[in-house]
Amino acid sequence: MGKTYENLIFDLFGTISTTNYATSITRWYYQQKQPSSAIIDPIFVDDIKRLSQKYHLYIFSNSKYEYVTESLKYQGIIEYFTDLVISSDIKDRKPSMASFQYIIRLGVKPEMSLFIDDRQRNRKVAEKLGFSIVNFRNKNTLLQYLKAL
Repeated sequence: MGKTYENLIFDLFGTISTTNYATSITRWYYQQKQPSSAIIDPIFVDDIKRLSQKYHLYIFSNSKYEYVTESLKYQGIIEYFTDLVISSDIKDRKPSMASFQYIIRLGVKPEMSLFIDDRQRNRKVAEKLGFSIVNFRNKNTLLQYLKAL
């Protein structure tokens, strides 16, 4: 590890979300647009709170803005994130270069940022721009990595 970071950028649904994401997003679209009470896997909540004291945390997701924001508010953890970069809000999706440049325009320096994602095509663009990357493989490995930060 050894590198110092200012920012941690999470791909929400490929990494720190619950396994019931598909069910909850379906319910969001086809029912009352009620927020999910468990968008973030509970095993990550304490780490999110702890890491937010040391790093600027970002969510970078290709999901629906209202779904993400309402669900994070419902869980009482939205305040732990510096910003949410959501494709439906910025009108661009990962892995486009423009979507990553949006984050950079927020003041995020790639060389001071760790990008955590499960998709190679997203990590490839991030790495090309100078972000350090973590290849998400499974939650236990990511939890161990986050505990070391």
